[in-house]
Amino acid sequence: MLCFTKTPLQESLIELSDSSLSKMATDMFLAVRGP
Repeated sequence: MLCFTKTPLQESLIELSDSSLSKMATDMFLAVRGP
């Protein structure tokens, strides 16, 4: 099921071994999602 929320995800849903990659994935998601 797909649900939309007013607040975007705060972390990547993909488990990445490197925390900096996880932050980068979240930042990219926010950039694509837009305001």
